[in-house]
Amino acid sequence: MTIPDPKHAPDGKSMVADARALLRARAATGRSDDPYVVGAELLKSGDSIAAAASFVRACELMPSAPWPFVGLGDARREQRDRLGAVAAYSEALRRTPVGAISLRLTLAASFAQVHALDEAESLYRTMVTANSRDANDERATTSTQTASAIGIPADARREATIGLARVLAHRGHRYAEEAAGLLDTLELIAADAPVVELVLSVAPRHPGLFRRYGQAFARQGANSQAIEMLRRAIDQDADDHEAALLLGDLVLEEPSDSLRVDLVDELLPLLERALVAGRVTPGSNEVDHLLRLARLSDAHRPSIAGLDAWQRVVDAEPGLGLWQKELGDRLAELGRFEEAGLAYDQAVGLGYEPA
Repeated sequence: MTIPDPKHAPDGKSMVADARALLRARAATGRSDDPYVVGAELLKSGDSIAAAASFVRACELMPSAPWPFVGLGDARREQRDRLGAVAAYSEALRRTPVGAISLRLTLAASFAQVHALDEAESLYRTMVTANSRDANDERATTSTQTASAIGIPADARREATIGLARVLAHRGHRYAEEAAGLLDTLELIAADAPVVELVLSVAPRHPGLFRRYGQAFARQGANSQAIEMLRRAIDQDADDHEAALLLGDLVLEEPSDSLRVDLVDELLPLLERALVAGRVTPGSNEVDHLLRLARLSDAHRPSIAGLDAWQRVVDAEPGLGLWQKELGDRLAELGRFEEAGLAYDQAVGLGYEPA
């Protein structure tokens, strides 16, 4: 097949002109079959050879339109003709207006499917960076400048960012940190967990990577994934106090009847170390951290550890009746009723009123 050059620059007018040419060809031959539609149906049925022939005819009738070349590339891909597929997709890209973002996303994914990673990365990167570059930046390409002027919709940028992260991860360790950063800067992680796992499988194990993913999952309310990532962060670095603090908060958000005792057992010593290190959450204080420890210790109620934890809360903030009441409850659970009564008296004296 000799691929015809586009008759016009890739824009809407040239596509309309091709559509009119197709209608004229139908009228001249008396046939109503659209070779592109026929090709798509043949490809769907599994006849990639006949589909390719039909797409070739569509390319000849509509030399300025990109979609027949996309179809031809798909047919070549099904025939395991990688070079033929890349050539067809490249011709489709030549004919695709810069503003046709959906088609550009399709082509980027198509290039990636046939392992044309340079082409896929270039297309995805243009869409990811378009809005972040100044259209007058001399370093920007013409296509990037035009895309910047048009603007990339948020959902398209999200899809392009995920695609770029996937391509970079497939390129191996040298690109994996950039891929991780792409997912980290955008709130994408919970929506595409397989991409996260792909990136993590090749990403350098630099400090904080798992924690940042855990934080992103938590921001989206995906607590199960967040907990798993934070556990991996702590496995990587037992002194990642920030991961331990967030993990403690997420565990406490779980219903009390399904509190994971195994996680509590892992967490308590880590949180004690965070307390000794003076690490508390931003905007928080030591009492908040002691409360976190006390509430986690309650997973083993009744226990001396839980009693000790609540005693520390009372010692840190002795003027609050609620803490005295909680301490009284723990004493009563351990059968130390006289001491519990004293704690309840203290609570009432500080203004605590039972509900």
